This record gives sequence, C-alpha cells and structure tokens, in this order.
Amino acid sequence: DEEQTAWALFCWVCCHAEAMSRSEGEYGSSAGGLQAEVQDILRGALECTGQGYAELYTKLASEVGLETAVIAGHVRDAMCAVGDDVCGKAQHAHVWNAVRLGQTWILVDCTWGSGRRTVSSLERCFRPYFFGPPPSELGFSHMPDDEVWQLVESPQSRTAFAGQPIVSAAAFFGLGMSFHPAERPSGLIVLRDANSGSLSLQIPQDVTLSASLDSDERRCFVAPSDDDPGCCEIHYRTPIGTGNHRLEVLVRSQGVTGRFFSACTFRVTAPFDPERFVEPFFPKVHRETFLEHGLSFREPLPVGRFVLSETNQISIHVSAPPDVLVVAELVADEGDGCAVDGASTGVQVTARCPVGEHRLCILVKWRGAKDGYREALSYSVFVDQDCCEIFEGPFDSAVVEAAASEEVPGDEDEA
Repeated sequence: DEEQTAWALFCWVCCHAEAMSRSEGEYGSSAGGLQAEVQDILRGALECTGQGYAELYTKLASEVGLETAVIAGHVRDAMCAVGDDVCGKAQHAHVWNAVRLGQTWILVDCTWGSGRRTVSSLERCFRPYFFGPPPSELGFSHMPDDEVWQLVESPQSRTAFAGQPIVSAAAFFGLGMSFHPAERPSGLIVLRDANSGSLSLQIPQDVTLSASLDSDERRCFVAPSDDDPGCCEIHYRTPIGTGNHRLEVLVRSQGVTGRFFSACTFRVTAPFDPERFVEPFFPKVHRETFLEHGLSFREPLPVGRFVLSETNQISIHVSAPPDVLVVAELVADEGDGCAVDGASTGVQVTARCPVGEHRLCILVKWRGAKDGYREALSYSVFVDQDCCEIFEGPFDSAVVEAAASEEVPGDEDEA
C-alpha cells in the first residue's frame, strides 16, 4: 500500500545516499543545481546535501505515484541553546518532506533518518523515528518557513519555537519518554530564591537516564518519583555566584553499553546569591551498577561533597542487601584509608582524609562472584587546612570489605 511504499523509499534514501556538508550549513539548503544533483545521485554518485535528500525522496516518490512536498525551514539540535533564534541563521537551514497517504499528510526527514550530527560530521545510523513522527513532537526541532507544514491546529510562533527545550526527538520521544506534567514546558527554568530545583519526566522501565548541569554529572541526581511510578525526578543544584546554566538529560536503553545520547536540554537561571543555598554536589552514581546491586540512600537527596573543618574523619552509610560485598577506597595523594563495617541495613564507610580535596569511592560485588569489584558511587571530600581535629594513622581494626549485618546495631553517627 501507499504507506509501505513511502516507508520503503525512506529506508532506501536513508541507507544509500551519503550526506555532505556545504558552506550554507550542515544540512544544506541551496537551490542551485538540484536536478543535476538528483540525477548524479541516481546514477550512483550517492552524495547529497539535506535538500538533495528531500529532492531525491520526492523524485522517487513521484515515480511510484506518491504525492509529496518539499519543506524548507530551520532546525535545531543538541548543539543549540534554548532561546537561540536558529530561524535567522543560514547554518541551521534545512529541508525535509511531507508525503500524502490517503487524506493525511505525514512528515518525513531522510537526512535526520540517516544519522545524527556531530561537531564535525554526520554520524551514520538509521533512525526510523523520522518517518511519520507526530507533528507536535517534530515541532521541538523543525520549524518550517510556511506554518501550514507544522501540521498542527495551532501553529507556534518563531519566538515560541526558540523558547522550547532542545529535544532530540529520536532519543526522547523515540524511546517513549514525555514531559510531565506539562506536555510542552518552557525551555527556561527560573530559580527565584534557591540554587536547587527538579524536573519531572515520564520514562519507560527499559530506559536509563543520566543528567548533567554545565556538563558536570555531580550537580544532578536522578531518582524515581514518589508520586508517580512511571516518572523520574531530575534534581539539580547550581553553584553560587553564577547565573545561566545548561541542564542536559541523557538517555540510553537498559542493557545497552556505551555512551548516553542527549534527550533534552533546558536553560536554568539561578540567583547570584540565593537565600537558600545547598552544596551543589550529589554523589556520582554509576546508576546501572548501583541499582543492579540493590543499593540505595537513606536520604532522599544525598549530599555528594563534604567540607570538613572540625575533623578529618567522615562516616557514610550506604543501604545494601546482605549478599552484596562493599569496599571503599580514598583517592588521594596520601591518606590512611577507609574502614567498612556492617550495619543493619547496609554498611558504614569511614574514611580519614588528609588536608585537601579527595574522592571517596565505594565499590561493590555480589558475594561469591568471580568478577571483581565495580565502582557504584563516589563522593568528594575536602578537608580544610585549619581542621580542628586530625586523626592520623590507620584504623585500629580496619575491615577491608563488609556486607550488611543480620544483627541490628545501635544508632550510628553520620557526617
């Protein structure tokens, strides 16, 4: 039928045409020599600009009786910033298609279907999401010059387009994610009197999230929502004395190794001197290892950086099941190491740190496992040079590894 034919053409163009960059922009938009370009492509010189992709799709569709349109406009991706008016920049000019199936027009972007843009090139990877994406979703990244081709009841303005979050549609909507509670939130988040905030997203169970503020993962913390089991909360904290920040959410399917891909980006504006300030660091969590071993925090929003001025010794409790072994190591130029003791709901890690900045790492493995320990999380510890009480020398009975004890001990002090 028409849809299968349109889909087959999309697959062929995405997989056989090779993208090239031209001076007018990464995706190409010049009108000169299009027919010659299409003919060259069909003869086997399969290299084209973004407009070449669109013209090629139209050429092939017309041969099999499909009605299409070539749509000129502008696009933005993860390398753009919220608020940027890309519609006024030639390097963001782009061309895509619409194809008519029965009485309905659907949108098709063969250029983006063939790969994703990097800093220097177009990385080849087939992305079927860009055949017939919902117009409201594509409207986060594609802005046609003619608003008719937004294909929505209430077309958005150029200003509204620029003010949205930056959304990588294939990574965000393609994996079943959505914004919550608003379907189309503002891309600008304004913090009034504090340096912390949160963002809620609906995600499927087979999706793993990561997040960073100004490319620093320690300033963000991903946690399941207490109110909605299908949602995740991304908590973030901004450093003092700075105004604008880039909050980026990254994603990958669970069980998939390798890098995360950008899903959406917001701009966060924070007060220069907030009334309510918290240390802008969470623990660095290796999420898959952390969850796989059943670890958890006792606090809803754990502190990730400790500034020690009274003593150089710190104790941290990590909740873990009894069949998980835990070790800790202090990454420092020098130091007296760590002790790990079993507790009723996990383990207590105690470390003695020399003056200066250090990283306290907690590693885990299953009891009896042949594999080695894997890092699950880490903290930053800073000991002030004027620290009042300095503990020196190794612990009297340092335990190299421990698991949760079955006996219930008394209350433990935490730093």
